[in-house]
Amino acid sequence: MIGGIALLTATIGKATNLVIEFWRKDMKGKGDYTDRTAHTVLIGWEGKVSERVVELLLEDETSNDDLIVICDAALEENPMPGQAAFVRGDSLSSAALLRRAGVPGAERVLVRTGSDDLTLATVLAVNQLNPAGHVVAHFNDSETAALARAYAPKLECTSGIAIEMLVRSSQDPGSSEVINELLSVGQGATQYRLKLPDGFEGRFGDLYLSFKQRHNATLIGHRAIGEHLPAVNPPGDTRIRGGELFYIAAARLKENCHELA
Repeated sequence: MIGGIALLTATIGKATNLVIEFWRKDMKGKGDYTDRTAHTVLIGWEGKVSERVVELLLEDETSNDDLIVICDAALEENPMPGQAAFVRGDSLSSAALLRRAGVPGAERVLVRTGSDDLTLATVLAVNQLNPAGHVVAHFNDSETAALARAYAPKLECTSGIAIEMLVRSSQDPGSSEVINELLSVGQGATQYRLKLPDGFEGRFGDLYLSFKQRHNATLIGHRAIGEHLPAVNPPGDTRIRGGELFYIAAARLKENCHELA
């Protein structure tokens, strides 16, 4: 009896040590997510800004149901334990670090660092790994963003729109509130994307009416197959053949295209 208790105690102790060791590895960024797929990787860390990025990812059903990996070279410990995993390396442009974060198999990769030069170097390194998912990078300078797109055509770039927002709000008061609501999943209506099957055909005007009547959603644009930029508010008689739709709704629509038209 005593021997059985001792064995049970030893087993529990060993299991506890394994859990603690795993937790320590994650906290110190020594984990390995090379074989993970369909997850999200956030490259670079900028304090409160990056915390907000993780919070927004967790609010949306497309990115809150799987792993979020923070990848950085300066952090000593996981800044958001329990909400995201963490990997650390010597350089954000290191292929070994990016592989350990699971970049090749990730569903989405977000790059935001402290400088445009570092973001550019990181984006080029990510592009060399031929990631399966969508890659988005933030640049402060539009010329650097254009350079990044020249080397990585599939890359989507964001940049600060504070000046444009300031001017637009002065000319059309309330514009900043509208834009902020469209970008926030947590409140009101939000802008979403819906991928159509390649064989889907219809007219933009018919889809617009169907979206409003059936889903109380507002169709705002379409990106044709092979096009980089979407057509926003195209004419009603525009023929739709596959591609992607962009719309505004209170919640993301289920991708059942048989109910769209």
